[in-house]
Amino acid sequence: MSFPETYVDGFHDREAVIQMEYRSFGKTNMKVSKLAIGGATFSNLFGPLDEQEGIDTLHTALKNGINYIDTAPYYGDVNLKIGRYKATDYDTMFDYSAKKTRESIDLSLKLLGVDYIDVITIHDIEYVPTLDMILNEALPTLEKLKKEGKVRNIGVSAYPMGILNSQKNNSKNLKEITVTVY
Repeated sequence: MSFPETYVDGFHDREAVIQMEYRSFGKTNMKVSKLAIGGATFSNLFGPLDEQEGIDTLHTALKNGINYIDTAPYYGDVNLKIGRYKATDYDTMFDYSAKKTRESIDLSLKLLGVDYIDVITIHDIEYVPTLDMILNEALPTLEKLKKEGKVRNIGVSAYPMGILNSQKNNSKNLKEITVTVY
């Protein structure tokens, strides 16, 4: 069995990682665990969080081979290493302007303590006042950040398939984008 690129001998539970199923993640050349862990559960978004329980849960997930972790500024007070974001300003959370996009990536890099983000997703694009902001500001900015080495892969997500299909068909920028549907 070949281990995922994220496997670290001495940290991971070898037998658990052997049992974990890994799949290709779109066109990213990444192999991710079939199970993912969502960062929102490590915030106060759904109620009070016992920080030590959250840390223990995250460590157990990682040691057992989960290498697909979803975190975002939207999740608010995430108190673990997966991003110590402050509470979200819900009035501006769908501001995908070029300026806000760059600021968000730079802040995430700093809070996560990493040099690059494997996959950055423009989330819930159906809530943006105009999709022109996605096509003309967010995507070009993310392409620049990719060229700078701060982002490796770009994705978009939405609940309605029609929005994703129309954006994919109308944008040259979406040819190498990972599309996520909930």
